[in-house]
Amino acid sequence: MIPPILIHAAAVDSWYREPLAAELRDRGHEVVAPDLPCDDESAGLAEYADTVVEAIGNRTELVVVAHSFGGFTGPPVCDRVSADLLVMLQAQVPAPGESPGHWWDNTGYGPARQESDRSRGVPEGTEEDPLPLVLTDTPAALASEFMRRMVAERLGFQPDEMPGDHCPLLGHPEELADGLEAYRAAL
Repeated sequence: MIPPILIHAAAVDSWYREPLAAELRDRGHEVVAPDLPCDDESAGLAEYADTVVEAIGNRTELVVVAHSFGGFTGPPVCDRVSADLLVMLQAQVPAPGESPGHWWDNTGYGPARQESDRSRGVPEGTEEDPLPLVLTDTPAALASEFMRRMVAERLGFQPDEMPGDHCPLLGHPEELADGLEAYRAAL
């Protein structure tokens, strides 16, 4: 049994993780899915990490799953708790010391997004701009090529891929749970 820690993306709360959380609970896992203090404009990444660490309590042998913007919270959490694994799920992968505001330019997100939109016929200026994905096979948020390049440059390996879009927690909870269990079993 793994205690999966689900760290959500920006501007959402734990509701969208419920299909994955329910799937994991049905498989006998104790799920921890705290709501980050997104509504508190004074809260930063340190407060986000504090919230997750507090929710973890004294649990050990953790699988931390950081989704999207949660990629900025997952690594500091893993520095503070007994995590066995960090899964960056369609996450922004920060370079050491990189702020969320600098990530966009430093990774080349803008040009990659423009190219992705052109190839999909998305009109310029469209406000459907979810955070990037690591990595599903539907180019709903970013071109898969961009994410493959960014992950390879920053982490040194090619990401695993699964069907879906930016929120496989909603659309593919069974496949995602299978993957998390397989990662844990491989340790």
